[in-house]
Amino acid sequence: MPGWKIKVPGLPRIRRIARRVRDVFPLTTAGLFALAASTLAILYYGRVRLDHLLLAVGGVGLVLVGIGIVCVGLTTLYVARSAKRASVTITEDPLEAECDVPIATGFRVRRPAWLPLVNVRWTWLEPAAEVTLRRDRGYDREELVAKKRDRFAKIVRRFEIGDVFGLVRVAFRREQLRPGRFAPSVGALAKMHIAHGLSGGDALAHPEGKPVGDYYETRRYGAGDPIRFILWKVFARTRQLLVRAPEMSLSPDRRTIAYLVTGQGDEPAAGAARVAVDVGALGAAWVLGADGIPDSATSRDQAIDVLARSARANPEEGGGLGKFLGRSAQGQGSVSRALVFVPARPGPWLDRVVRASAGPPGEVPRVEFVVCTDGTTDSPSSRSALTRALAKVPDHKDLGTYEELLAVVDALGKTGANVLIADRPGGRVVPARNMRGGL
Repeated sequence: MPGWKIKVPGLPRIRRIARRVRDVFPLTTAGLFALAASTLAILYYGRVRLDHLLLAVGGVGLVLVGIGIVCVGLTTLYVARSAKRASVTITEDPLEAECDVPIATGFRVRRPAWLPLVNVRWTWLEPAAEVTLRRDRGYDREELVAKKRDRFAKIVRRFEIGDVFGLVRVAFRREQLRPGRFAPSVGALAKMHIAHGLSGGDALAHPEGKPVGDYYETRRYGAGDPIRFILWKVFARTRQLLVRAPEMSLSPDRRTIAYLVTGQGDEPAAGAARVAVDVGALGAAWVLGADGIPDSATSRDQAIDVLARSARANPEEGGGLGKFLGRSAQGQGSVSRALVFVPARPGPWLDRVVRASAGPPGEVPRVEFVVCTDGTTDSPSSRSALTRALAKVPDHKDLGTYEELLAVVDALGKTGANVLIADRPGGRVVPARNMRGGL
């Protein structure tokens, strides 16, 4: 039936072995064809049919394949040794990067200049990043652009050496034990302001007044209270000693908790959550959690670490919002609301989030949703088909459709919670009720 996947026992292991054999085998498809055609030209057309032109062409083909094998083999030995040395020496500093921002990693490999007609390149297998090589004084220096947020303990590179004709190619892998962290990209949301919590104790009734406020409160007389604060008129009427007490100047401490829901297309949500932490939009005291992460963050560095680690959360580990809300609200009367950052694409997380936000009143704080997007692959009907056709979408962006975004907003809006839409490329945060006007 459609959608069914047949699982073959041992198939992943067979694929790994086939991949290793393919990396070690030097000839490409073009190389095999050139070798077969050259051999046929020499043995049949050259020797049997005595066609000297094809005999010469076959000889040239064999020479090119042979030169390619020799040059690629020598370069592979040289580059493998240099890559091993570089992988061992650069391990002291953790690698810190922000997604979509190019950085130099300090990793470099010497390439022999005395072997012509050879190309050397490498890519990152783990974590996901785009690598660019810069030639500098006999070295290939590595620059990268992280594709998605992550926290990792090692780097796995795949080196590929081949001739310029595409006839010979050899590949190998090298691991480097270097921890690092890719923070989510903030895009154009650097000045986003979602909501500021209220801090306590900073309001004064008069510039010359004391921080404790004016004497408007009353309480029973206690030993040591000044006699001048006794309310004698009240005593004459009720025969009770009451004294004036200072009214504390306090503002409500509206503590905000934030949570990141992971799922397909959750990179914009992680970036918006990072911005909310960076600009102080969560107030002075806050807690941030994420799907698949058992611990919570209360500082900026912890928050970035939680966001980076959440990229490796399994789909089965989602649905932690309900537990997070209950845990944060228990014994925390100052928690007034929860800010939940969600992807713009529906998934299994949507039903779980809707159920968690509909908890009994008083047991969970007021929930507000921020639906985060990098745009959509299509546009509202108000825009022309030509505009949609000319829109360019970056290859590494996991964009959904406008209908998917609308489905998420409608489902969250039915809970009665306030829903905002954060557009990371445009740097806009708008209420969901304005969505019909287009993003």
